[in-house]
Amino acid sequence: MGIEQTGEQANQQPGANGIKKRARRKIKFPYSDLARAEELCSALLEIAGRAEAEQTQLAVKLDMSANGGTFRGRLSAARMFGLIQTPGSRVLLTSLGRQILEDNTRAQARSTAFLNIELYAAMYERYNGYSLPPAAAVERQMEELGVPPKQKERARQAFAASAETAGYIADNGRFSKPALAPPSPNAPAPEAEDTAEEDDYGDERGSGGGGGNGGGAGGDRPLQYQLIDLLQDAAIGDEERAAVWTLVQFLTRPLKEKAADE
Repeated sequence: MGIEQTGEQANQQPGANGIKKRARRKIKFPYSDLARAEELCSALLEIAGRAEAEQTQLAVKLDMSANGGTFRGRLSAARMFGLIQTPGSRVLLTSLGRQILEDNTRAQARSTAFLNIELYAAMYERYNGYSLPPAAAVERQMEELGVPPKQKERARQAFAASAETAGYIADNGRFSKPALAPPSPNAPAPEAEDTAEEDDYGDERGSGGGGGNGGGAGGDRPLQYQLIDLLQDAAIGDEERAAVWTLVQFLTRPLKEKAADE
């Protein structure tokens, strides 16, 4: 009831003699859409002005249970979109996650995040330039691609909502990658991400090694992110930290208002 998971989980189906056997997953997909993953990133940035937090802190911010299926599903989806990493019990924004919260890089980040989903990339290759067929036909196609039959409806719903958010549905109804203007010269440059695979519950199946990506000098990064990095410096006092956080809130206010309007 209200539980979200991902298509990475196996689906039990009855076999011969009524014995249940596990159907192997063939393709990765989330049950939570891109807009919800974006909301999670925004909430993560709001926690003490940092781009990282404990999973329990993020769950509290979202008014969810840290062990509940809804929170775990959203966490897994945001990770599959490439917006966060979940080393241990922590949640970290990736550079793509930062870009999806910035006005001048949001559209490109959404487009990239959409194609990070294995199922969505397969659907894009098949229907690029064409109108998507009716819902029942889309579900049949997803089943052929490896989506378990019992999960195809929710997979389609998350796909449709994410395609709308990422701009993959043109005004004439055709399915195609959005035509995007080149990023602003002040837009942050993409950074290399840790691509270690993780399971549905955020535990890594391999050590990504060296979690930090220094990113060089901060001159090309938005000021609020430079200030957020400064907040992590143990050398600054409580008064300075409070002043920096106040400035971060001021700089990110337009972003939050725009997200609320959307």
